[in-house]
Amino acid sequence: MDEAAVEFGMTKISNDQAIWILLRLILVAHVDDVLICGDKEHSTGLMKYLASKYKFKDLGPVGLYIGIYIIRDRYHHRLFLDQAFYVSEIFEDYNMTNCTPSAIPMDPKATWDQQQDDIPLVGKEIKLYQRAIGQLMYLMLATRPDIAYAVTKLAQFAATPTNRHWAGVLKIMRYLRAHTSVQLCLGSTKPPMLVSPSTNLIGYFDASLMDCTKTRKSTGAYTFFLQSSCISWASKKQDLIALSSTEAEFIAGTEAVKELAWIIEFLEYLDFDEEIKTLHLIGDNPGVLAMAKSSDFRPRTKHIHTRERYITYMVESGQCQISYILTKDMIADALTKALPREQHEYLAKLLGLVFGNEEKKTCHQCLVIFSSRNALHKHLRLANYYCDDSMPSLGKLMFELDMKSGDADGSTEGIQPQLGYADGSEYNTGDTDG
Repeated sequence: MDEAAVEFGMTKISNDQAIWILLRLILVAHVDDVLICGDKEHSTGLMKYLASKYKFKDLGPVGLYIGIYIIRDRYHHRLFLDQAFYVSEIFEDYNMTNCTPSAIPMDPKATWDQQQDDIPLVGKEIKLYQRAIGQLMYLMLATRPDIAYAVTKLAQFAATPTNRHWAGVLKIMRYLRAHTSVQLCLGSTKPPMLVSPSTNLIGYFDASLMDCTKTRKSTGAYTFFLQSSCISWASKKQDLIALSSTEAEFIAGTEAVKELAWIIEFLEYLDFDEEIKTLHLIGDNPGVLAMAKSSDFRPRTKHIHTRERYITYMVESGQCQISYILTKDMIADALTKALPREQHEYLAKLLGLVFGNEEKKTCHQCLVIFSSRNALHKHLRLANYYCDDSMPSLGKLMFELDMKSGDADGSTEGIQPQLGYADGSEYNTGDTDG
């Protein structure tokens, strides 16, 4: 593919080894799936050239790419990215089609460090846990920043998961059951925050101090908006141990600036860099803003590594500006901790996610929409569909997955913990929906 693209006159960008550009004609390749972006004349010419080199099939205007449905709203100049079909496949894999919906992906009061009464997963159970985390992580990276913190937090225990961690994975799936048809909107007309001077590229960064009680490391996060559309987000445990919330958010700000530098270089390849008026970073810690604007010596922060002061260089050199915002409006806060329902939904909508109200009131067995969630739950009980009865134990689930792969011998030997809710008393998650 690289040889053919170069012969056509395209250039492979250094930011991403699977993207080629010729002016504003863009070629994206993922294994054997190719996406061409550009005007009709040049796109048709590129397709004819590739067809002369390879067995090439034109599927027309893109509607589905790498598992993501792309829905156009031409009147309002917007795109909606949808992975509802992928989510439904996850439900089928884990028998969660009729699970009890949850309003939040993770309980704010939950703790995840291993405790004495935890039951460790063994053998194929660990593989099952890792498989579920991988499926949820792809969903999170593509279109669902609202589950970023929950997925990355539970992914930290992929090597040695326990029954509580498996219950946490089920909790995320129950949240997805309540919000299956959520779409990521690109092209919103209302920016998440108006700044002065006006800007087309804006980033938010935040951190949660020492939220890992075992290592005492913090979680840092950032998200970027280009012309009011969420284009990048990340939630990650920091490598260093921060001694204060200011230091933790300062490190998160540096990670955000590193992502900003990558975005700017990418936009230069697309020839969009001149349309970016101002680069703006938003934080909710006044101490971080003061440190970013000045490299003056401070006794309390003299221990911070030089590499973590990249944000100061970017601000002092005028390559980006930094501003303050109230914590309640900090969008990246949803990526650093588990939040109550109201705040979680508020920030998820600011991230550009569009929620469907009918999803919370639909019986996915009968495909009937009810007037309220109470009416839905009454129907589930009367029809004997009640969701808790369908949440799988690991033993049953492992056997069913083996049957699908054709290697089942009818034995569940070695499968110890039964985490499902079939008996109603096997395991209590202490679950709350905020």
